[in-house]
Amino acid sequence: EKKLVVTGRSNGASGAAFADYIMKTVQDPNLKRRWQDYRK
Repeated sequence: EKKLVVTGRSNGASGAAFADYIMKTVQDPNLKRRWQDYRK
């Protein structure tokens, strides 16, 4: 999954946006299923 790209440029995600994405992902109740689907 590639939702955000931190590039250091104006067209990339900010550090805050990336941190928010990470926190939402870690707190996702379906994280285990998402990880298992990703590994396939």
